[in-house]
Amino acid sequence: MTSRPAKCSIHSAVIPAKAGIQLYFEDPQGEKLDSRLRGNDGVLQGVAVLTIEASVMDALLAETSLAHPLECCGILLGEHNHITAIQPAANVHPQPQTHFEIDPQTLVDAHRAGRNGGPQVLGYYHSHPTTVPEPSATDAAMAAQDGSIWAIIGQGEIIFWRDRNDGFAQLSYSILDG
Repeated sequence: MTSRPAKCSIHSAVIPAKAGIQLYFEDPQGEKLDSRLRGNDGVLQGVAVLTIEASVMDALLAETSLAHPLECCGILLGEHNHITAIQPAANVHPQPQTHFEIDPQTLVDAHRAGRNGGPQVLGYYHSHPTTVPEPSATDAAMAAQDGSIWAIIGQGEIIFWRDRNDGFAQLSYSILDG
């Protein structure tokens, strides 16, 4: 049996171990932790890589709904690995039904605001209106491999990914109520 990363949309810091499933976590510096490290009760003791405000989760789902059947897109904002807000952007791709391109001016403005003391650009989000929230071949080809966070929304689910030099890695996260 081949092991694959588990598919979960909401992760907590303690995830029960299941036979045949391998879970991956990262420490705060982005290093992969071995999922075979378990507590005395057999429960995997993991690190939630991201913390996300509940209002951000609601906003991502709302943006997806508003844009449907087109792909929505925008910027994830916050500090370190804590996502506190999103900045919606116009999808300027010529084929917005199946691709996304964040409006360049929105991206420049977000980076400028971060340099001036505002929230930092942590990554990007976009929707897959008709498919699962996993990186597509186009996403992989366009990725900068810069360690940024990607949120992909599809079929009512949000999955967070780290854009690494060896491809996308699914991230664990915790949702914080306001």
